[in-house]
Amino acid sequence: MSLFRHLKHVAATASLATIGATSAATATIIPPATLKVLAQRSDAVIHGTIVRQETRVNVDGLPWTFYTLQVLNVMAGEIEGSEFTFRCAGGMADTYFTVVDGTPVFAVGDEMVFFYLQDEPFCQVSGFTQGVFRRMNSAAGVPGIVNGDGFELTAFSSDDVVLGRQLERRLPNGLFTPGEEPQSSREGPAADAEGILDELSRFARAFAHRAHRVSSTKDLPTPTSVRGKEPAQPKDASQ
Repeated sequence: MSLFRHLKHVAATASLATIGATSAATATIIPPATLKVLAQRSDAVIHGTIVRQETRVNVDGLPWTFYTLQVLNVMAGEIEGSEFTFRCAGGMADTYFTVVDGTPVFAVGDEMVFFYLQDEPFCQVSGFTQGVFRRMNSAAGVPGIVNGDGFELTAFSSDDVVLGRQLERRLPNGLFTPGEEPQSSREGPAADAEGILDELSRFARAFAHRAHRVSSTKDLPTPTSVRGKEPAQPKDASQ
């Protein structure tokens, strides 16, 4: 039987205890946030590659996926060791793939920069898909950086990224397929990946004022339901 027939969408504002019984797709409202705001809210900004993932099911029957990064660079904050583990609600359990709308889904081998928010109850990525930027290669093998919705980063304004073409499309399970682009634009990303990573690091150093020493979640118990909580609302600390 197809995995996609078992895919379940739930709103992040719903009680996580009810996710396993939910089958209807619902919308999650994640307030838009600039890169500056994401940095200001984050406990750490980490560049790394996913090397392991593990799904654990809590007492309410909700799967949580624990992702472990091989750390390449800590752009803001401090961590211990060369690996770092964080978690997001959702994942594969038995024949069901559960996903909380708006939360990112990763795969082993993904190289990314992510904005870590330790106390976010649903996914420890600040702004959910807004807080992750992944390296990808075009069909021609040209590296680039895309945001959580698959749009390439081409430049930076004073407080945010400038987006270009959609190089990848996100499927209902959070994974990606190549974006639908005009033939003339398929030569690859328009911006140098290393330059974009340098700019992300600059933003992190400039604005992640609350970044501090953080601990990996790999040894913490799987969260139980977090009834009544909603994703944190981003605010510009300069206002």
